[in-house]
Amino acid sequence: MNALILASADCLPADLRDFVEILGGRRWAHVVIAVGAAGVFYGGRIDHWVVLHADELPDLRELRARHGGRYRNADYVTWTREGQPYAANADRTAPHWKGSSGLLAVSVAFTLGAERIVLCGLPLDARPHLGSKDPWHASANFRKDWLIRRALLSPRIRSMNGWTEETFGRPTEEWLGLPEQQRSA
Repeated sequence: MNALILASADCLPADLRDFVEILGGRRWAHVVIAVGAAGVFYGGRIDHWVVLHADELPDLRELRARHGGRYRNADYVTWTREGQPYAANADRTAPHWKGSSGLLAVSVAFTLGAERIVLCGLPLDARPHLGSKDPWHASANFRKDWLIRRALLSPRIRSMNGWTEETFGRPTEEWLGLPEQQRSA
């Protein structure tokens, strides 16, 4: 199983466009895991929605529903970190590896059994979040938690942008597991 994680850095639209370009119109079976505000901003179908702070989940669900659109489904599974007071707001909990909501989404992808995980909108650098102009200076504080798990993550993760791309690499046609006859020359 493959997973596409959509996080909430402002590069999400460009990352998605670049990923679709890599696919070149070819199918790549996957589940979509939205992270935080990306579940509101992304207009397509999501299968799972991960939030670090589950107290925000009711408002986020309402915002997604209010935005409407023919591809905005409501039959997704919500996740949050284990052991927090508002965990009951989510359908399921996952182990919290720290390292930002993006790493919680990776934990969910591992829990689901994903072998290949592509990160979009998750550069883990100072870029602003969707809908904001303020740099996210705290991003560097979360990198150590990713690096602690680097040996576990590296074979299964690729990223479309930023520090996570530099650390784990960018997805290629071969890494994505596209059949030989479908790969471009």
